[in-house]
Amino acid sequence: MALTVRKNTQKKKTKNPLKAIKSAKAAEIGGLELPTEDTPPCTDIRDFTYLIAGERGIGKTTLSHAFGNTLHFMWEPGARALSLRQVACPTWEHHLKYLDLLEQKLKDDPTYCRTVVDDTGYMKYERCFEHVLAQNGITDVHDTSWGGAYKLIEKEFRAQYYRLFDMGVGVIIISHTDEKEIKKKVGREYVTVDTVLKHELSKAAMRLFKAICDLEGYYYVDYADGNKRKMRIIASEKIDAKNRIDGHFLTPSGSPMEIIELGNGGPADAFDRFHKAFDNELPETKTGIVTPRKPVAKRKGAAILSRR
Repeated sequence: MALTVRKNTQKKKTKNPLKAIKSAKAAEIGGLELPTEDTPPCTDIRDFTYLIAGERGIGKTTLSHAFGNTLHFMWEPGARALSLRQVACPTWEHHLKYLDLLEQKLKDDPTYCRTVVDDTGYMKYERCFEHVLAQNGITDVHDTSWGGAYKLIEKEFRAQYYRLFDMGVGVIIISHTDEKEIKKKVGREYVTVDTVLKHELSKAAMRLFKAICDLEGYYYVDYADGNKRKMRIIASEKIDAKNRIDGHFLTPSGSPMEIIELGNGGPADAFDRFHKAFDNELPETKTGIVTPRKPVAKRKGAAILSRR
């Protein structure tokens, strides 16, 4: 009697990488206790997480370096002319190795580093994105067979920041901004009626950074006010910013500061003024109109026009 061989026509199931993510069992976690009183808030300016945005070359990296005792993770070239304690992170694997080294170094010498700087946040997210897709053999980020790859990216991304927080260091994330034109249809044509400033970060990356940052500041030069460097920390119609550090960055009258005037000196002077603003010791700054770009003449003899 001849045997009938049936071919397996069932489609091979794709391995779900999320199943590899196992939570620790409650019985395996020890040393936990419930608090008996309120946890005192952080009072050191370097305990918090900052997202500093602004145009390229405005001085974001040098301002972050002025925080002192910093370690800069350089995700893109651009600081070769600066004297910084920096390491290059061309891949996510480099970053993981540097985190291992930093973790061990801080155990041996807790004074080695106080603040870690990610320069830039955009490239850090991109490297994490590439790493997670390659590790899990994902070719389509929108594949919904296991709920999408973004869950895996978010888990990996958050995990490394939690490692930094557990090390007891503050974090500064550098982000570039670009002007985006707002157009309106007039007749048969679309004309630019206004501009807003947008992070170069994707929506997915921005959502993750917003979740961990205590302050989002927009750093710029106000050419309409003596070329002074300023930082907006409360959102306006044109700029995305936020401050959720309670009890700090207040005016002498006790109201939240909108703009911190950082002067037109060097990075050390700018940080000193930023620190005074944190300690509520900086005089109130007029808000005015933000002019992030240097005014240019429309034509010879014409009035100088500010690009808002």
